[in-house]
Amino acid sequence: MNFVYQNDNSIETGNCMSACVASVLGLHIEEVPNFHHKKINTMTAQLKNVRKFLKQFDLTIISIVANPKNYWQVEPEMLFIAGVVSPNRDDCCHAVIGKFNSRDRFIQVFDPNPEASPARPAKHKDLLSIHFIIDINIGDRPYGI
Repeated sequence: MNFVYQNDNSIETGNCMSACVASVLGLHIEEVPNFHHKKINTMTAQLKNVRKFLKQFDLTIISIVANPKNYWQVEPEMLFIAGVVSPNRDDCCHAVIGKFNSRDRFIQVFDPNPEASPARPAKHKDLLSIHFIIDINIGDRPYGI
């Protein structure tokens, strides 16, 4: 995976989710729109815009609201987009690339903010949601069952 940095670090319109999607898809940041909704800036509105963008690739994004006390049934070392508490504001969400280790603890692999301190990665307690980009037609394919 070629990690892509965001080019807008503002709290109101930062494109960290765009940078994470670009990283997953192997695109340049200029090829991915900013997913912030102009009037309603919520994660739900952003994810709706992500789904619209991914549809052209026959992909979608599924999201799981996180509870850091939960036991996760996610393959260890599998990369995903993680919604975490922003390191700049507690009332804001930030998108990073992460994984779970073999003990089901969240590990931040990449922060798309070029100004982020490597000494302050998001921790397991900061995890708000996890997002997987999947093939939109997965239900149309036989898998032998």
